Amino acid sequence: MKDFNWHGFELITAVLGFIGAALGISYSPPMSKKEMFGALVAGVICAVLGPSLVMQLYTLPPIVNNALAFIFGIGGMFIVPGLLAIWRGFANDPWAWLDKLRGTKNGGDK
Repeated sequence: MKDFNWHGFELITAVLGFIGAALGISYSPPMSKKEMFGALVAGVICAVLGPSLVMQLYTLPPIVNNALAFIFGIGGMFIVPGLLAIWRGFANDPWAWLDKLRGTKNGGDK
């Protein structure tokens, strides 16, 4: 049977990401159903996109892709809330956010 691969998407990465995200949720503090669903979706999305990015940057054996999918599935539930916090900081004070990004404070002082 030929593996499902549609424009770089492999079913195994989504499945392993789902398993990793579900495992990560089971070891997390109690969450609402809405938060659990969001964490599961975030884990699967990170598991599908993350390994492809790593494989573009480094030459690794293909089996590593599956392991990375599992790892990104576990971590994805924390990556997305972290990104949301970063963007909330930008929305609250874009100038301070840009200064922090550049590593400056008060107009260029370090």
